[in-house]
This record gives sequence, C-alpha cells and structure tokens, in this order.
Amino acid sequence: MRKCSVPSTFDEETAKLFVGSQLPGEIVKLECDPYEFVNKRTGELMMLNHTYAYQASENEVAVGNTRVTELEMA
Repeated sequence: MRKCSVPSTFDEETAKLFVGSQLPGEIVKLECDPYEFVNKRTGELMMLNHTYAYQASENEVAVGNTRVTELEMA
C-alpha cells in the first residue's frame, strides 16, 4: 500500500475525524533527489530517488511529498 502525508490547516480534533477516510484521486510516484533508506528487515542501506504524493486528478499538481519510510514486502 502506498501512503503519503497531505498538508492541511485542520486543527487536531478535525483531522482525527478524517482518519480512515478516502479521498478521490491517487498516490503517485515522483522522482526526487537521492536519499538513504535502511531496510528494517535486512539492514540493507539503499539509495532511493523517488517519493510519493497525493494527486486529486490527472490535471492537478501532486501535493504532500512523502519519502519512503518502510518497505512492504509482498
């Protein structure tokens, strides 16, 4: 599952109401400057050059760039 953080101006109480909700749109993979990532399962140090962001529709700019923080293995 891809995840990203989306910046908002909601106070904490209002934001909690949205937990578990779905937004129309998708999480898209974007290129970024390389950064180090350590695979918690193997200890392997990896260089990644992508991040994920939310994009409401194909015509809109993606927001909320989020670096990979954990690696899901299928």
